Amino acid sequence: MVRIRERQLERLYNKTITVKISNYGLYAAKNIKLYGRKAVGVDHDGNFILGKWEQIKSVSTLVGGTGFTASGEYVAFAFSYDVVWGTNFPFSGIFWNKVHWDGWNEIDIRLTGTCRMAGTKIYVGDELAVDESNCSAHKEWKP
Repeated sequence: MVRIRERQLERLYNKTITVKISNYGLYAAKNIKLYGRKAVGVDHDGNFILGKWEQIKSVSTLVGGTGFTASGEYVAFAFSYDVVWGTNFPFSGIFWNKVHWDGWNEIDIRLTGTCRMAGTKIYVGDELAVDESNCSAHKEWKP
């Protein structure tokens, strides 16, 4: 298992992840942050050794959308955003922790709803990782 994970880790180092964040909501989103943890090694049982949480991207305000790329070394992810004059941090937390599954190369984050009834959908590859609507307020998740 160790050899399999070491080869997988090598593939991750050469992989690029495309991230799209789209705001379809009837509000301006603010304080948008995407966090990730990198696979930094393999332990004697064949599990990835994970690094500390890192902020991959921060966007102060988002009305339409944005896109960027990230290193394939990131295998776990968290996301948070706030709504201008609306729900405090309708989504804020870890959304992907399937660290050994690497059969994807895109994260698609969709913000929906209204300022007091915000929704969040997050796709990792073809898998719907988060599907929340009419989200309640939360405190901002921080690593």
